Amino acid sequence: MTIASTGWELLAQLATCAYNGAIPVEADRCARSLADLVARFLPAPAGRLEVIEDATIVAEASWGNPPEDPAPLLLHVEEELLGRLHLGGSAGRLDPAFAHALAAQLALVLLTRHRSEEAALGEQIRALVASCLLYTS
Repeated sequence: MTIASTGWELLAQLATCAYNGAIPVEADRCARSLADLVARFLPAPAGRLEVIEDATIVAEASWGNPPEDPAPLLLHVEEELLGRLHLGGSAGRLDPAFAHALAAQLALVLLTRHRSEEAALGEQIRALVASCLLYTS
């Protein structure tokens, strides 16, 4: 699959999302936002993006006819699998350098989302502990 300037624009959009924190923290909304971006900029008539936590798919979003893909792009940071991008076999036709860059950029966005979610949960725990301490004093 030939990637025109729209593919590189996708990478720029993903980088901006990661930098600005523009992707929703909720897994289902994040999956939908990322799938919409990929569908808009990548010449793939169908696809599915899965968000994975602890080896479990926690959210997914698709466009077109959800594809069966024997070789999805794996979105991972170090050894942790954060997601998969299924392009119905089209991924195998992506330029290898572009596929690697796309997988890395999507993984970065998913990692940023996950860290933001953890930070928000930490803040909720601190607020709950603080309120409990106020009531017991």
